[in-house]
Amino acid sequence: MTGRCDLAVPPDAMRFSIDHLEIDPTIKANVSFAEYSSGHMMYLNLPDLEKLGQDVAEFINTSQ
Repeated sequence: MTGRCDLAVPPDAMRFSIDHLEIDPTIKANVSFAEYSSGHMMYLNLPDLEKLGQDVAEFINTSQ
């Protein structure tokens, strides 16, 4: 989960870091990204909080 307006952990920096980890491709296939309009505290922006709830629920449901 990354925020488009995040200067602490920019989305592209996070993607770059994950892309360059030396992890097994079968494990790496489980990595997903979600972007939010706000920064890294997406729960402070109500629309992003609602999206966060949906994204977490989807993540849990697909993990079972």
